[in-house]
Amino acid sequence: MRRLIVLLTFMGLMAAPLLALDEEGDHGGHGQDIVHFGSNVTVASGEEANDIVCFLCSVQVDGTVHHDIVVFLGSVRVNGNAEHDIVDFAGNVSIGEGATVGHDLVVMGGSRHLARTGFIGHESVIFPPIMIALPFVILFGIILGIVRLIRWLVASNRPVYYRPPQP
Repeated sequence: MRRLIVLLTFMGLMAAPLLALDEEGDHGGHGQDIVHFGSNVTVASGEEANDIVCFLCSVQVDGTVHHDIVVFLGSVRVNGNAEHDIVDFAGNVSIGEGATVGHDLVVMGGSRHLARTGFIGHESVIFPPIMIALPFVILFGIILGIVRLIRWLVASNRPVYYRPPQP
């Protein structure tokens, strides 16, 4: 009986998030969520999307994105409206003439181009590529130092054996 109660509780907890979603998704019915791997995403003029997540691809926004745009190893071009945040890892972001970003813009390991009439609502943060590479360089140095230390400790404690002279 106890196992049945635990099983039903577990199934109820797993089903709760599904019951919390409305028919149009989690964002109130403005377009759809888009997730792509390796193929570019385009939101044409007059089209809408909620969230966009793109890995190894680029995003072109001429319409409206109601929530976040997250891109890994690709670029973002906005000529329409991005109503919330844009985050780009190892890529470039271009905000065109008359384009808007409603909240924040974060570019890690890339560059940002903002046209004169482009608008970013809150903060714009750009981390240069060296900031991305620096932790890996430090980690590599630490590992190399540990390996050299171990090799030195092992080599210095090794007994020396002399070969007798050959007759």
